[in-house]
Amino acid sequence: MPNEIAKINFFRVQRCGYYHWREDHHLSHDLSQSLNELSQWVDPLDLEHTQTFGAEEDDQLPIYCYAMENNGPGDYLLTCWNGVPATDDGRIVAIRGNAPVGNVEAADVETSNFSDGYIPGFATYFWFIPNSYLFATIRFQSRPMGKDEVEKYIRSFLNTKDGRPYGRAAFKSSRVLNPGEIAYIRAQRQNITKVIYKAELSAHIHTDTSLFQGLLGKIGVGENRQHNHNYKLKTELKMTPTDDDMQGILNHWETVNDADVGFMIRGKQSPFWLNHSIAQTDITINVQRDNPEVINAQSLLEALVGQRQQLLSTVVD
Repeated sequence: MPNEIAKINFFRVQRCGYYHWREDHHLSHDLSQSLNELSQWVDPLDLEHTQTFGAEEDDQLPIYCYAMENNGPGDYLLTCWNGVPATDDGRIVAIRGNAPVGNVEAADVETSNFSDGYIPGFATYFWFIPNSYLFATIRFQSRPMGKDEVEKYIRSFLNTKDGRPYGRAAFKSSRVLNPGEIAYIRAQRQNITKVIYKAELSAHIHTDTSLFQGLLGKIGVGENRQHNHNYKLKTELKMTPTDDDMQGILNHWETVNDADVGFMIRGKQSPFWLNHSIAQTDITINVQRDNPEVINAQSLLEALVGQRQQLLSTVVD
């Protein structure tokens, strides 16, 4: 099996299951049960029937389940297929819509000039560790992590599944952080001379641009502009943030993905980036590919479980 470099980011599940409508009181369904029911639901389906919310919601592109595997100590690997417009530029991979979940064969895949009934898109990968209430995004090359999208996918499944129990469906997570990094930046607040904000706007994954929407307008990238490319944006502000400024920056950063904030500190040559405080790691793993676009879910899960202890050691409680 060929070696692949994977970038792994960990998130802690804060809410999963059903909660009282007016109170933040958990009623039923933990992470393990929720994933088990999702796995049972997608297992007999074709890919095109695995959407859990309408594509028209928030102008978000459709998300499907390509495969879902359970192995090792109760872990799950979920591969999502993120639909993109058929008019997208560049080399596009498309999967036959009526291909069975977890059993997409080479004949079910086309590149460019694909036939009717095929769904163009790209894959994202998520490793769930229920007994630790953690999950991780697994990225290859420069694909987006899709963290917000998988949260919505699971939350919508819980909200619409047949026989759902009473209560408000929820699925929410937060980054697993090394608190020492952020504590240092906070302690150096008065020595900060510049704040740097950078982000990559994906054509297909939502990125919150509220901190620099004015800048986007000035360069002609409006909120409603449809585009088929990724944009790398960077803005710098010479400032010493107040305590309120710092808290606002941290609050915003914790809610966005594919973005980072850096701080130039007096006497230091390089900026200190908030993303360096995230529990993340790059590993080389041996995995199989189903096709040029998609890693085989079973081989990926086995590779992750094989390094489970080492990978979880990067997570600070």
